[in-house]
Amino acid sequence: MNRVEHVEHAKIFARDQLATLEKDAQLLRSGGHVKEAERAEREVVRARQRAERLLASLPAKLDASDARLASSVDELIAEIERNLARAAQSSADQLSP
Repeated sequence: MNRVEHVEHAKIFARDQLATLEKDAQLLRSGGHVKEAERAEREVVRARQRAERLLASLPAKLDASDARLASSVDELIAEIERNLARAAQSSADQLSP
């Protein structure tokens, strides 16, 4: 999954979850549970704000994660190259008279 797909998937998931919370609040209200409905509606507002903040920060978090991964891969490649060079040198040393 590429970055754009990942962000879009997160947005769809957040929308679905918020829609479920909104429906729960509506059901509470229609069932005559006004206080519970009001509490659920406030929770929906807070959840929407959190989701918006998290979704807005997601591209930067993915960039940072990509940078850390690229750095780790570079370090791993460098270590493999050093090990290969040592092994080649050791083999050359053993073959020398």
